Amino acid sequence: MPMMRAALLVMGVAVGMVAGPLVSAQGGVSGDVGGGLLAMAAFFAIPWSWSRWSYLTKPAAVAGAVVGLALILGAYSAVPDVYLKQHGQTSEVVVTGRTCQETKGRCTYWLALAAPDGRAISGLMREREKRVVGDRFTATWDSTGVIGPRPADVASSGPFGMLLLPGVIGFLAGTVLFSVLGDRRRDQ
Repeated sequence: MPMMRAALLVMGVAVGMVAGPLVSAQGGVSGDVGGGLLAMAAFFAIPWSWSRWSYLTKPAAVAGAVVGLALILGAYSAVPDVYLKQHGQTSEVVVTGRTCQETKGRCTYWLALAAPDGRAISGLMREREKRVVGDRFTATWDSTGVIGPRPADVASSGPFGMLLLPGVIGFLAGTVLFSVLGDRRRDQ
């Protein structure tokens, strides 16, 4: 039984930590919200599960939160980059639309792009510069449509990719440890 619940937690967290950043990388408000919800569900599942399984509830919850934070930061930095390296293509694109998403009186601009031959590129790119419809620049985008485009000079999604491996190791070790501790607690 403890290995079954540990396996379910590992599968659920893996799905949330991979799908969350990929959905967020699609661009737009719905991508940000949907991806954030997936990743946060995975994040909160770790300390909740560990503290429920173990008699060391507070230390387990704190350790789970630290490991979950390392996982979520690492996943948001590494997962879109790895995916774009596998499925991305870099070439010149054309801005076909620019929309404003207003939040608290400030605009965040999102660009719709097309390849030079006129094919629309799936996803939206967050505006960093003041580009207008018709501008051409070099961008990297996902040919399968999972990740939204980004400027070609942006090499990574963030500096926290180095936290992914220690986060995964800590997560697997903690899941086994607290699952076994919880099983021993019930046997006593």
